[in-house]
Amino acid sequence: MRNALNVHTVLCLQSLLAQHKDFGAAFEPLQRKLLDLQVRVQAEKGLQRDLPGKQAQLSRLQVRGL
Repeated sequence: MRNALNVHTVLCLQSLLAQHKDFGAAFEPLQRKLLDLQVRVQAEKGLQRDLPGKQAQLSRLQVRGL
């Protein structure tokens, strides 16, 4: 019984380690995209007054590939 519990614990820990690595690999590209978006938003000069300006601003800020 004790040996089975140890095996189960080891398998659970290995699974958690794999999930942690997968999360890290997925998080880095997302973090880069968010930082890029933050830079682009800060570069904008505020809200646009008219519809064409709003559409152009939206086009500049849209995130691609998410």
